[in-house]
Amino acid sequence: MARTATLAHRSEILDDHATDSNHKKAVSMVSSLCRSYLHATDMLEHAKGYYQKLTEEAGVTAVEMWTDDILKAENARRKDVTVMDIYAAKMPNNHQMPVSGSSIPPSNSWIEHSLGVEEKQCVKISIEFILHTRFI
Repeated sequence: MARTATLAHRSEILDDHATDSNHKKAVSMVSSLCRSYLHATDMLEHAKGYYQKLTEEAGVTAVEMWTDDILKAENARRKDVTVMDIYAAKMPNNHQMPVSGSSIPPSNSWIEHSLGVEEKQCVKISIEFILHTRFI
């Protein structure tokens, strides 16, 4: 409809459409925010419970050490970004056991397996494409 209109009318149509769309978003935003707020308050209670259990199980000394490490990392991160590695997940050594006699840890073996599958799929697709184009 906007293509056959004059330039001024086209601009007005598109402006009305954008204004209407923005108005609908603003009106529905209230109910969406209310639902999100209720969900967030519910999750806050669960998170507080989990945090309380975690800090009780970890002990005061560990929590103080973690807090100190975080503060040091936050203060030093502008000079050395590697201090932020304390946030990285660390897998215990007992989970680094080799898979079926190989010396590759499980986390690396499934990645290698996935890459191998992907390479085979690429080769298969290439062969199918060559055969398809050859016989057309």
